[in-house]
Amino acid sequence: MKNGRKRWEKGQSLVEMAIGIPVLLILLGGLFDIGRGFLILTAVENATGEGALYGATHPACLTSDHAATICQGTQSVAGRVREEGRPMLNMSDGNSTVTFEIEHGAAVTAGSTLRVDVEYRYKPLTPVGFLVWGSEARVKASARQQVMSPPYPGYRY
Repeated sequence: MKNGRKRWEKGQSLVEMAIGIPVLLILLGGLFDIGRGFLILTAVENATGEGALYGATHPACLTSDHAATICQGTQSVAGRVREEGRPMLNMSDGNSTVTFEIEHGAAVTAGSTLRVDVEYRYKPLTPVGFLVWGSEARVKASARQQVMSPPYPGYRY
């Protein structure tokens, strides 16, 4: 016995490390994916709120005739949502869905409530994320905003 250790105790530290490191890596991977999911949720909620605010202050973009001709790109509700999500989120038509409507089928008038719904899909990065969410994780957010008065007197929707 050298240094008070028995022969079979010599590899004990190595075995403990070999068992402990994978467990630690799995825990860290899980924390990473959960933290990333929370960050994505916060960004999607923020982008949804921006889209609702833009739609409430630009009510012409809520009507189908103006939305198809005037309100395109970042001058639309969906464009504002996608632009606000950058640079952290790469929101495109393939991985996100943006819908908006005036609640209860009301007309687009000052005081009516606009609801914007956003769904964002992403792939987890670690095996723990795949175990928790599967091959694709989904984040959904919804925001409501009252439509504000027309931009200038005599403006028609």
